[in-house]
Amino acid sequence: MVAAAGVGAYVAAHTTARDQPGVASGSDAPARSSDRSPRARERWHGALVSRTSRSYRSGGTCSTDWKLPLRLDVGSDDSFSGTATAKLTSGPDCSFVTGQPQLDAFDVRIAGTRTQGDLEIGLTARPAGTGTDYGGFGEVFSGPGRTITVPIEMSDGGPCCAAKRTVFRAEGSAAALVSLSRNSVRLTLNR
Repeated sequence: MVAAAGVGAYVAAHTTARDQPGVASGSDAPARSSDRSPRARERWHGALVSRTSRSYRSGGTCSTDWKLPLRLDVGSDDSFSGTATAKLTSGPDCSFVTGQPQLDAFDVRIAGTRTQGDLEIGLTARPAGTGTDYGGFGEVFSGPGRTITVPIEMSDGGPCCAAKRTVFRAEGSAAALVSLSRNSVRLTLNR
């Protein structure tokens, strides 16, 4: 029995099958690809803060403020996906009297990748509940959605945080001329 264990240990130590993708190791480590070394799993957290405004054909404007919490769990394949809820934090602030309640939340699908120096964050929103989106958040982030490329900052020899400001413009519907979204994304890497 001792001899069989010794032979098994020798074979295991000298075979390349244990290093092939799909073969589990004792530590449950992800399989390694031979063409690149995998990045350690990363967990980023932060938020997107958005100030949206919509110009209406009637000559009026409305603005709303939104906050979307971001939790990005970047896998060994450098991708991430999930959902979050964008919540109304202020508004609507309109230059006319509004007759319908303001929609106060959007469900947002988040999907993207981690590249060498960026987080490419794709966001697609759909209304959560009933009401009117006076400020245009849904018009800017619905349909195909938007991608924000956020540069990663380095500190102490490694990634620490990421931040970016963007402005998106969406051509209006029958009632609106244009919607603008001024966005600030701030993320921190959990260590």
